[in-house]
Amino acid sequence: MIFNQTEENEKLYLKQIISNLEHTLNGIDSIISNQSKEILDFKTYLWENAAELDHAEKNAVRESVTQSVVSGESVVAKKKRISKLIDSPYFGRIDFQENQANKQVPIYIGIHSFFDTELNQNLIHDWRAPISSMFYDYELGQAQFEAPSGMVSGMIQLKRQYRIRKSVMEFMLESSLNIHDEVLQKELSNNSDDRMKNIVSTIQREQNQIIRNDKSQSLIIQGVAGSGKTSIALHRVAFLLYKFAGQITSKEILIISPNKVFADYISNVLPELGEEKIMESGFEELLTKLMEGKYKFQTFFEQVTEILEHPDQNYLERIQFKATHELISRLEQFVVYTENNYFEASDVLIGKIPIPASYIHEKFRNFHRLPIRQRFDAIARDIVQEVMLTTGIEFRAPEINKLKAGIRKMFKETNDIKLYKAFYDWLGRPGLFKIRRGSILEYADLAPLLYLKMLLDGPKVMNEVKHLLVDEMQDYTPIQYKVLSKVFPCKKTILGGCKPVCKSLYINFI
Repeated sequence: MIFNQTEENEKLYLKQIISNLEHTLNGIDSIISNQSKEILDFKTYLWENAAELDHAEKNAVRESVTQSVVSGESVVAKKKRISKLIDSPYFGRIDFQENQANKQVPIYIGIHSFFDTELNQNLIHDWRAPISSMFYDYELGQAQFEAPSGMVSGMIQLKRQYRIRKSVMEFMLESSLNIHDEVLQKELSNNSDDRMKNIVSTIQREQNQIIRNDKSQSLIIQGVAGSGKTSIALHRVAFLLYKFAGQITSKEILIISPNKVFADYISNVLPELGEEKIMESGFEELLTKLMEGKYKFQTFFEQVTEILEHPDQNYLERIQFKATHELISRLEQFVVYTENNYFEASDVLIGKIPIPASYIHEKFRNFHRLPIRQRFDAIARDIVQEVMLTTGIEFRAPEINKLKAGIRKMFKETNDIKLYKAFYDWLGRPGLFKIRRGSILEYADLAPLLYLKMLLDGPKVMNEVKHLLVDEMQDYTPIQYKVLSKVFPCKKTILGGCKPVCKSLYINFI
């Protein structure tokens, strides 16, 4: 027999679910109130007895306060989830009967899961849960999902979709077909919300495969404007946060977008999918951070404005060259050239002990696996250690620092801008680099300068970012992707249009 066979049955069941949710919410409010009082009591006790408590007792009280705060934050997060469910508890249902099982089980699917502790039953399944994937991937009939214990197979006997708003069921649709145009049109016809649409109730099979792909190091979502790739990417982020809870948090995901306003916009949409806001940054903002604010530079907007209002062939030539793959390979060749020609070893003293130039040059070659500028201090440390082992003399910090400074000076050029300028001289095209009045760099020079610095110093890897979302990939140049790939070795979701140039950029980035 079908559970809640008619729409009237479903509406009555919805009221029951909402009643359970409200009961749970009241219980949460009581817990929050008690925990707030507990924290206040701990603080009062610490304040009133501070003079009498020893160090261990104070630490114990502080630890109790910390644990109460962490527990309270978890309860508050649960309250937010329950509050959202009261408005719209679920949007879909499948009745699934496992092979060799005697009865089919109704599985209601919503933005969040809801486990009723009194009934000891999961009444609503999170849309990102493995069992919920069948709602998107299968029609009526044979189906399966990957559970922690392995693959579970069976039959989908029933499939329904609902629209519930403000705790009221607006419609119920029963269909043997997968989620397609009929429901999608209903969803898109609702103009009550100006935000990007939450599409968890209308995800189709191919989209679901993209969203749930957790194996690819770099996943590319490509499509024309308005095709929904950004919305799918956000649902993917929400899924990854759910699946890898405890391994990755919203604070460890970053959106890079050429349009910072848009990045901020999509960051704020994520809570609609059941997760917290994620970090967002414009590319120029990221470059400023990586360059530690040392340089003044032209913005991308200023570059475009100049091209449109004051077109200059030399300026266009500079920009065009810096958007080629050739630039990357030539910069890498130039670094090899500097390794062979810019380091001029000379005799130095550590304390009163002479170190010959040939010995230093040999050390420079021995550390060839390190970026050039990382070798200087490594050479100094090696020399100090070997001299100490040979002579037994211990050197003071000023002597060691003097040795390090002396070895650094053996590299012919320490100024990044001058070295970057020397690159174009070596290339035989000095006209490709121009500094504007006021020592302002052109926008097209930012990524090449930074990449050169990375090759010499080693990249500043942002390991705190565990997933990178790159928007409007077709708007970046190959050298900009090189910078991103060096800084962010994490997994990536890449959104791009369908311009022909994109494919080679994707390959280069991955």
